[in-house]
Amino acid sequence: MENKYTIEIGFHELCLIEKSLELYGRVGMLQFEYLTICNSLQKLIWDREVSEKFRNQSDMLKSIFGCSKNANPSILNKEIVGDDCRNALDMYQQLRHKRYLDRLKQNPDEDKHIGIDKYPSDVCNLAGMKLPSFKIVEND
Repeated sequence: MENKYTIEIGFHELCLIEKSLELYGRVGMLQFEYLTICNSLQKLIWDREVSEKFRNQSDMLKSIFGCSKNANPSILNKEIVGDDCRNALDMYQQLRHKRYLDRLKQNPDEDKHIGIDKYPSDVCNLAGMKLPSFKIVEND
């Protein structure tokens, strides 16, 4: 039997975990251009005015793994992308969807806007994997 853990966090910490999970999954898919999800890195790039140079270096990193600048392996590519990335992205999607549902409670008109947040996680299901042991419970 697997141990279960409970972590109590605030909204801003939840958002940071969500971003971290997305970043982990994107790096695993060789999407190095998404390193800018990290606000500190994005600010540094803007402050030093090196956006184009950063993009070029991100593309070069992909080439190390045989990918052209406009290509990367999909989340379902089991040859390159590991299950850890699929689990991270599945949890990221769960968090993103939960925040959508919370927004919907506060503003029912939110449902009129189509977006990926509207849909529950499906990464592990599509990959035929066991779902991560991850559950979000909101405390009042």
